[in-house]
Amino acid sequence: MSVDESQAHKTVAGQVMGTPMYMAPEQAAGRVDEIDERTDVYGLGAILFEILTGDPPHARSHRSISSRSRVAELLTAIMNDPTPSAREVNPDVAPELSAVCAKALARKRFARYSSASDLAEDVQR
Repeated sequence: MSVDESQAHKTVAGQVMGTPMYMAPEQAAGRVDEIDERTDVYGLGAILFEILTGDPPHARSHRSISSRSRVAELLTAIMNDPTPSAREVNPDVAPELSAVCAKALARKRFARYSSASDLAEDVQR
């Protein structure tokens, strides 16, 4: 990974703050009034997705983030594009674990786990 490509894995300051590859849609949109524990659940879901597949959820379509405009494209994709399921990327992922990951990565906040502990309970099951 080049230095420029690593920008997708670093915190971005300004209107949007966070690590782009792990941002929830509301975070990517800069809607700070909507950021809550479910935003963190999305980030944990993105980490789980990467554990299961080897890449963050939106990495395959945005491999080379090399400029601010590319980071903007990634943020737009997070806000608008469907998140792939872990099983689509890695067919060896258990369907139950893929479902847990999908719930954590739900685009709508109300459809996600309400807390990290709820997510953890389902992962342990």
